[in-house]
Amino acid sequence: MMNTGRPPQQFRAFISLPVPEEVKVEIRRLQNELRTHLPDDAVRWTRPEQVHLTLKFLGNIPAKRVDELTAALREVCDGFAPIALRAEGVGFFPLRGIPRVLWVSVQDEREELSHLQQKIETVANRIIVAREEERFKGHLTIGRAKNLRSSQARKLMDLAKDFEGKSFGDGRAESVELMRSELGSDGSRYLCLAAIPLKG
Repeated sequence: MMNTGRPPQQFRAFISLPVPEEVKVEIRRLQNELRTHLPDDAVRWTRPEQVHLTLKFLGNIPAKRVDELTAALREVCDGFAPIALRAEGVGFFPLRGIPRVLWVSVQDEREELSHLQQKIETVANRIIVAREEERFKGHLTIGRAKNLRSSQARKLMDLAKDFEGKSFGDGRAESVELMRSELGSDGSRYLCLAAIPLKG
C-alpha cells in the first residue's frame, strides 16, 4: 500500500511503566544464561530496549482519542505517588503445560501497582473498547516460545527454579506511558505518545 503521508486513523497502543536501565542489563544477562541451554530457534527473546511493564493493552485505537485518553490517565496518575518496584524470579504463561511466554515478576510491597492498574483499566475501558484483561500480574516479558519441545520446556522450568527469589534489580515507577506499537521488518518498534508523571 502506498504511503500517502497522512497521519494514521488508528494504531496499536498500550499503557505501560518504563523499566530502569539497570534492570534491563540484568534481564539481558538472564536471557544470555537461558539461551545457552536452548536451541537458537526455541525462543524469540525480547530486545532490552523493548522491555516494559504493560498495565493495559489497548489494541487498535482511533488516533483522535489519544488526547482524551491522555487526559484521563493524567487524572489517575495525579492520585498516585511513585511506586517502589522489584524485579524478581522467573515465570511462564500459561502456568501449566508448555510455556509460551517467559517473564520476570515485578512486585511492590504496598500493592500500589495493582491499584494503579485497576484504575487505568477502568478509565481506559470508558474511552476505548479494549479486550478484557485476565487477572493482572506485574511482569516483564523476556521471551516468547516458538518451537519449544516438551523436553526443552522441562529444562526451562528446571532452570527457572535456580532463579527463584533472585532479584534482577529495584526501581521506582515515576511515570505512566501511553505507547504506540509499529510492526516493521525487524519486529515491533515502540513510540511514546505521552509520559504522565505519578505525583500524588
